[in-house]
Amino acid sequence: MATIQPNGARIVVKIDKETHTPTKTKSGLVIPYHRESSRPKVITGVVQSVGQGKLSKRGNRIPIDPAIQPGVRVATSYHFGDIIQVDGEELRILGEHQVLAIVEDWDGGAISDPHQLRR
Repeated sequence: MATIQPNGARIVVKIDKETHTPTKTKSGLVIPYHRESSRPKVITGVVQSVGQGKLSKRGNRIPIDPAIQPGVRVATSYHFGDIIQVDGEELRILGEHQVLAIVEDWDGGAISDPHQLRR
């Protein structure tokens, strides 16, 4: 996989496919997304790389939150970030401020309720 190093206070996140898959009922009926409004509002992904932080007006480097490191699972809005394709994988470039929460003890399912997130 190609290495992407984001600039400034940005991070690269590999979005979990589970948060993009259609809903499946207990009986096995698959309900595909047919409108933008039916997509999950919160998606999760694993941080791939982190920028060095932003520069202040005086030229000092303000580092990104130390809790946001490669390998950490984060939650963000479906509409945040810029989507890029690298080696067939979907990645999002997000600003540090677009990370809603760090997700711990995730069971692999889609997060539809933001109250399931912990910070």
